[in-house]
Amino acid sequence: MTKANELLELINSLWYSAKIGADPGLELSYTGFVRCFEEFFNIKLKKLFDKRSQLSARKRNPTPLLDQLKSTYLKNITDLNSGK
Repeated sequence: MTKANELLELINSLWYSAKIGADPGLELSYTGFVRCFEEFFNIKLKKLFDKRSQLSARKRNPTPLLDQLKSTYLKNITDLNSGK
C-alpha cells in the first residue's frame, strides 16, 4: 500500500465518521475535505474517486493503517498508565 493510499484511508475514515465539518451554514464536499489535507501535507492526491473505490473494494485487511494506529495508540495509553 502506498503512503498516498494510507493517507486516503485515514481521510475517508474521518469523512465517513462525520466528526469533522465546515463552519455552521457552510457545506464541505468530499473533494474540499481532501484538499484540506493536501494543503496541510503539501501533497497532491490524484484520482480520488478511483482510489476511494479501490479502498472500499478491499476484502482482505480493509483497514491496515487504522488498525496499526489504533494498536499503537492503545499501547501508548497502557504504557502511560503503567508509568513506562
